[in-house]
Amino acid sequence: MTNDPKTAPETFAEVIAVWASAFAMARDVGEENGTVQKWKERNNIRGEHWNRIVRAAKKRSQARIVYRDGYDKITLQLLADIAERTALGSNRKR
Repeated sequence: MTNDPKTAPETFAEVIAVWASAFAMARDVGEENGTVQKWKERNNIRGEHWNRIVRAAKKRSQARIVYRDGYDKITLQLLADIAERTALGSNRKR
């Protein structure tokens, strides 16, 4: 992902980077800061968390009181696409 707010995140780490910090995302989605840090380190977010992430991003996007752009790009489809690309990339390395 470039710094262009019109570009959607391409990795789970980039999804997390839409928030000002892992702490901010953790607060918004109801997770521990350490959990979000691990998602970022592993570049992986399990599907069971996706709905809360999309809802939190939508809430921030609608509030328009944000310090970064890109929340409107975070959708279930985007997260599924990232997961698929990640899985395909992992399979190619084997």
